[in-house]
Amino acid sequence: MRKRYLGIAVLAGGLLTTGAVVGIATAGNASDGTRGRALVLIEHPDTDTVVHLNADGKDHVGDLLPFNNPVYDAANKVKVGDDQGNCIHVRVDPANKTGAYECNWTTNLSGGSITVEGAFLDAGPSTLAVIGGTGRYKLSRGTMDLAPTADGNYSFTFHLR
Repeated sequence: MRKRYLGIAVLAGGLLTTGAVVGIATAGNASDGTRGRALVLIEHPDTDTVVHLNADGKDHVGDLLPFNNPVYDAANKVKVGDDQGNCIHVRVDPANKTGAYECNWTTNLSGGSITVEGAFLDAGPSTLAVIGGTGRYKLSRGTMDLAPTADGNYSFTFHLR
């Protein structure tokens, strides 16, 4: 994914059994009055590779982006897990950078996993749906904000309830 402006970064919250604290905060949600957790993680897109359908090397609808990348704490210092998944290019507009991928992936942490699905936008930040999880995240629902970072990684901010 990093060969282009595409990457996955994951935010998750919780105390990991490895002893590392992953930026979790409990906060109220102004829009619906519920309380939830925000978990912030940094994904390093080390394995992002676009598989092009055509031999011309250009982006096309249907191109695939499989990945399996390391995920770090909010400070980007301690490896706390990894993510794995795939995306398919569903809209291509290189002139305006308004292309999009439809993505599905799982972020694996020591206390369980969180699965997300949704659109990854070429033009910048994206919000995906948290569709489930395992372990301490087994009842999780919410959203994940995905944004590129200045150093070429991706920030994932999970808003879990």
